Amino acid sequence: MSLADWEHLAKIFQGFATGAAIIFGALWALFRFWSLREIKQAKLRIKKEQRELQEQPIINLTMTTKQVSVEGDDGLYISVSVIAKNSGTQIARMAYEGHPAIGVFLIEYSIDGEPTFHKKQALHVRLASDPNEFAKTTIVRPGQTQEIPFLIKLTSPGLYFISFRAVLSEHDRKLLLEAGVPKHRIVSWTAKQYLSVQRA
Repeated sequence: MSLADWEHLAKIFQGFATGAAIIFGALWALFRFWSLREIKQAKLRIKKEQRELQEQPIINLTMTTKQVSVEGDDGLYISVSVIAKNSGTQIARMAYEGHPAIGVFLIEYSIDGEPTFHKKQALHVRLASDPNEFAKTTIVRPGQTQEIPFLIKLTSPGLYFISFRAVLSEHDRKLLLEAGVPKHRIVSWTAKQYLSVQRA
């Protein structure tokens, strides 16, 4: 093979190398473009979710239950205390929408161990200013804690399931929807406990 042939072959390889470099460079640029685009979109999604969380109250509910006795009365009483703490940045308006907030269910078990829940009591939240009236909402400001107490008289001993439920007020639901918060992120709050009630 002559020198001219080698020079011609070298030029061919050089052309291939240049083309490959151009293709590789284009692919690398495209990869970086899509990667940066994905990172940017992920950051935007995170910021959106953080904003949605900041636009609604964050309520931590705890429930304590215990059987109590009344002197001179052999009735069965239980005390229920629901503690609502707002660790968010917005006021929480826990609404009851005319429904009882507390449900008390007597539990019966079948032979095969399946439970059946019989509703025995359903109680509304009482107004602090007039306990003869029912509260429509309980307001919990950011950083504050509210206690919601109940005293319940039962007719029979047994194992009971006690549940509490409140929802965001209609006012707050409307504001969150207008702010673009998805409907499935608009929450309700619940607390549940089991309690064994016995004759003294």
